[in-house]
Amino acid sequence: MDHHTGFVGASEALAHPHYRLIGTIDESGLADLTMTNLTSGQSETLNRYLFPSHGRAPKCGRLKFDLHTWDLDSASFKEMLNIDLGARNITEVRKLIKDNSGVALYRDGFRVQPFGEVDFDWRGFDLRRVNNPTMRFSNNQVAGFVYISADGDPGLRDRSHRGGFIDSLEYEDLKGVLTQAVSRLETWRYGLRRPKRESRESDPITVDTPSRTSRSRPSGTSSTRSTRKTPS
Repeated sequence: MDHHTGFVGASEALAHPHYRLIGTIDESGLADLTMTNLTSGQSETLNRYLFPSHGRAPKCGRLKFDLHTWDLDSASFKEMLNIDLGARNITEVRKLIKDNSGVALYRDGFRVQPFGEVDFDWRGFDLRRVNNPTMRFSNNQVAGFVYISADGDPGLRDRSHRGGFIDSLEYEDLKGVLTQAVSRLETWRYGLRRPKRESRESDPITVDTPSRTSRSRPSGTSSTRSTRKTPS
C-alpha cells in the first residue's frame, strides 16, 4: 500500500489565482481588506465598515478569510499553461479550477460540512451573476476559506444532521458581510478589466447590500490606499 501514501494537498492551480482577497471583519463590521491582481501585481487595501446600519453590529462575530478568484476567458488562462498544473490545454485548466471551487468554512481549525463542496453555493454566487454577468463571479470562479471560532461566533450552530448551519440572524449576517467583501473585489476587478474610455463614460458602480432597507453605516472610518507590489 506504499504507493497510496503521500502528502494530500489542494490542486496546484489554486496557488495561481488571477485575484486574491484576504482580510478580516471584526465584531462591529469594520473590514480590513487587501485585494491583489496577481497577474499585474496591482494591489489595493480597504479599511471601512461593510455592514449596513440597522442600529446594531453584525451578529456573526469576527471572521477572517482568504479567497482566490479567476477570470475564465481563454486569454487569461494562456499564461497558466506555462505552469506545471498537469493540464494540457485551457479546457483542462478550467476543469481544475471548477473541480476545486467553493468557499470552505473552518471553525477552530475544523472544517464545517458541506461548506466548500463544489455543488454547495452557500454564498449564492451563481444567483448574483444572473443579474450582472459582466461584473459578478460565478461559483466556479471562486475558491477560498473562511475562518470563525466557536467562542467568537456562538450563534452559528450546526444542523442536527451536520448539513450546514441552522438558519438564523447570525448566519444571514455572516453571508451578508462576506458578500459585501466580495463585492468590493468584483468592483475593483471590473475597473481593471474594462477600457479606460469606458470607465470615464460609465456611471459609478454600486455594490450589493444584504438588505433592501440597508443604509451606509454613519459611524466609523473609511480610507482607501493603492500600492503596487510584486506578487509572492
